[in-house]
Amino acid sequence: MKQNFRLTKLACYISYIVQAIVVNLAPLFFVIFREKYGLSFAELGFLVLFTFVVQLAVDIVSMKLVDVFGYKNCALGANISACIGIIMLSVLPRIMPALPALLISVFFYAIGGGLIEVMINPIIEAIPSDSVGATFSLLHSFYSWGQTAVILITTALLFVVGDDNWNHLPIIWALVPLVNSFLMYKAPMPKIEDEGHSASHAGTLLKSPIFYVFLLLMVCGGSTEMVISQWASYFAEKGLGVTKIIGDLLGPCIFALMMALGRTAFGIWGKKIPIFKGLLFCSFLGILSYLGIGLIPSPVLVMVCFALSGIASSLLWPGTLSASSEAIPHGGTAMFALLAFAGDAGCSLGPWINGLINDFITANESAQVLTALGFSPEQASLRSAIIVSGIFPAVMFITLLVLVPYLKKKSKDALK
Repeated sequence: MKQNFRLTKLACYISYIVQAIVVNLAPLFFVIFREKYGLSFAELGFLVLFTFVVQLAVDIVSMKLVDVFGYKNCALGANISACIGIIMLSVLPRIMPALPALLISVFFYAIGGGLIEVMINPIIEAIPSDSVGATFSLLHSFYSWGQTAVILITTALLFVVGDDNWNHLPIIWALVPLVNSFLMYKAPMPKIEDEGHSASHAGTLLKSPIFYVFLLLMVCGGSTEMVISQWASYFAEKGLGVTKIIGDLLGPCIFALMMALGRTAFGIWGKKIPIFKGLLFCSFLGILSYLGIGLIPSPVLVMVCFALSGIASSLLWPGTLSASSEAIPHGGTAMFALLAFAGDAGCSLGPWINGLINDFITANESAQVLTALGFSPEQASLRSAIIVSGIFPAVMFITLLVLVPYLKKKSKDALK
């Protein structure tokens, strides 16, 4: 009798909504943290960095964890840890100094986020489907829908309850991983090929030259997505002169919404689109959208470019996972863990490098071309940094142009 994995899929999809809460909730409170608790910009930036550092560490140790505890227990633990961390985000700042309170909270929910990245992909891959690429894209669309919901709902609730009552909102969001913990506990698990010995595959993967290409693609994909995601609100407010609320709605929200639509569309119709052609198109669209954000003076057209960058980013992460799964069909958990590590590295490095570029341009007054076009010095430096950060989708596009012919020679099945 064929086993029904609908509950398993639902728990996996909601896990990616939990991941969206983990990554996007705390940054929405940064202004409050600065004004209420006196945290510096450097301390706020460190919270973001710490989130991804913890996830990077979990990406690596997860190969051993899954061998000891199994996929189901690790996926269940991921949701429980995220729930505990999000509740701590509400409770701890009330009873202890803000910075250590926030770091403790981040530590727990980032463990959950890291485990979700590594565990959920092989579980979904093991469930029979017509197209691995479409399945991955649909799975990751729930992250984007979750990101959109977190921004919209949190912004609306903050407007209603006021900044002084921000502590109540994480409790509401903690209900998502709490409920999903019960779903994951009840969900049947598909048979996963490398369960119990996944860590042993890491050495084999690291001897494969093509695997390093996929690691590079993940770094570029993570950077391309997160530069816009993390800087869109600030860019909209300072670069386009809109208010904070409008900046959040027109910046990261429109980006997340279009990324969600792109991933959902590919999840529905993706089996008709060769994955490498889709990645080539999206990386090229990423180059164009970065250039548009940096060069176009019209705020309306810049918003269009934010939307296009969301579409461009929609396939880069899940598409690379799918492409690697097709090209290296027995990579297992070790492959997903190392690819998640590379993607998280890109997510942390991309926004940081963009900030460094911004500071360098500002300090050296190196944006004379854009100031000559009528932009203020701050706008010129922001736009110049975005233009330079276009190197991430550009490297991805060039790498894919080299990779596709190589894979055509190595495997006739890689480009199905």
